[in-house]
Amino acid sequence: SMACALLIVFWVRDELSYDKFNVHLDRLYRVTCVGEVYSGFSSPAPFAPAVVAEVPGVAAAARVGRNPRLVFRHGDKAFYEPDGISTDADLFAMFSFPLVKGDADAALAGPSGIIISETMARNYFGDEDPIGQTLTCEGRFPVSVGGVMPDIPDNSHLRFDYAVSIKFAEAANFWGMAWGDFNSV
Repeated sequence: SMACALLIVFWVRDELSYDKFNVHLDRLYRVTCVGEVYSGFSSPAPFAPAVVAEVPGVAAAARVGRNPRLVFRHGDKAFYEPDGISTDADLFAMFSFPLVKGDADAALAGPSGIIISETMARNYFGDEDPIGQTLTCEGRFPVSVGGVMPDIPDNSHLRFDYAVSIKFAEAANFWGMAWGDFNSV
């Protein structure tokens, strides 16, 4: 019974630690949609910019869309990357996802930038500096590494190994970008 009690304590402690590493946790909100046809953690891509422009008190908003499993290649190294997102640079200012190299605003300014995790950087570039290096996505989309972030903690509800700009997702036609397309979380 002592072992079960300890396991329960460790589990509860882990559950209560989720997202606590975020400095501005008390100012972070997630939008949910509730409707007759659809309910869930999703909103249209134009929603975040509209909220920032039209709702007083909202300092920043970021769209996050899960990317499909993609193949990235650098030289003779190629890997499926299942945990990627398309997002706005504001995500890195809102959440405590600091970059160890590079600049999130510059990296995600256009459709051809990418921010990768330290593990992903080691997989593709070894000990080489990844900043400015090019990865090819799906054999047709070159992306330039503009930032490297530490691996995201296990106790984060938002986990990913790389981030590309929303403009990349739009150019690659991952999903619709209109008001009726509920694809951003």
